[in-house]
Amino acid sequence: MKQLPSIYQEDGLSKQLRGSICTVLCRYWDPLGIGTGPYGRGLYRRHVPALFIMLVDGFTSADIAAYLDMVRQEYPVREDTPIDGRLAAEALCALRVPYGLTMMPPAAVASVATRHT
Repeated sequence: MKQLPSIYQEDGLSKQLRGSICTVLCRYWDPLGIGTGPYGRGLYRRHVPALFIMLVDGFTSADIAAYLDMVRQEYPVREDTPIDGRLAAEALCALRVPYGLTMMPPAAVASVATRHT
């Protein structure tokens, strides 16, 4: 059985990154306007796995913003809570540096290499 790279496993680093993703969603995206309390973290946690994979796999901030804009439609429209997926996406992409995700993952490197041969 093929083993996933360590960043995908449920170890301390991946749990920290997942927690940081949830914090960014509550702080910068928050379509319900409920903030960073436990209620907000619980509601937005379901988007963390997809965003985690997008960050690890090297998706651009534009890709992540498009995803956030798409899932934003699941929530009721609130005129008093302007949401800009780009700001949240940039904050999410900034997480790559402290978690050591600044290089392309091996799968992306391999696919680029095969296209140029």
